[in-house]
Amino acid sequence: MNSPLDSLSETSLQFTQARSGAMTVSWNGRYLCSSRDPLAEASTWLRQQSFKDESAVIILGLGAGHHIKALSESRHEQKLIVFDYHQELIEKFKLENLKNCDLYCISDLNEAQMAEHIKLALPVLVFRSAWSGLEPKYENIRRDLSGQSLKSFSQQSEVRGFYELSQALRVKNHDFVSIKEISVALKDNKSDEAKMWQVLRELVK
Repeated sequence: MNSPLDSLSETSLQFTQARSGAMTVSWNGRYLCSSRDPLAEASTWLRQQSFKDESAVIILGLGAGHHIKALSESRHEQKLIVFDYHQELIEKFKLENLKNCDLYCISDLNEAQMAEHIKLALPVLVFRSAWSGLEPKYENIRRDLSGQSLKSFSQQSEVRGFYELSQALRVKNHDFVSIKEISVALKDNKSDEAKMWQVLRELVK
């Protein structure tokens, strides 16, 4: 069976005018942002986000980019790292010349490049409208970037100095990990965080 990415081509993207007059975009007949009022959608999305003092955030999903521009204007000192599967959208949005925005086509990133982003453990903001037609693909990337997959948990453990845990997780053949497995892997680690995992193990016995 063909992957949804097999049909991911520039010719399947269409840029049209929304009912509000703003630009909208669709892929294979699926809108990647609101077809009625994408600017209002971007404003609503921005209000729903919660921010701390992170120097950078990851946004998963580009769409027509209205939410990225809104975020850039409100958080102009924060680095925005945008991931999307549609190369043409990325190339088009680069013309906006946002100073604080880096754009990446997920399909073009190799495993080492993705691992570097996972290790940063940055907050991940989701623009689900842009996922249309590729939801499982985006969800897997979201779990990796959010540290919720076994692979990303292993990589972030290594960055934080838990080498025993990282190595133990790399040899597992399923995508989940138990508190017991973490505490066993860290049994010789004397850090406060390792002690916390030991306490959690006792609590769930």
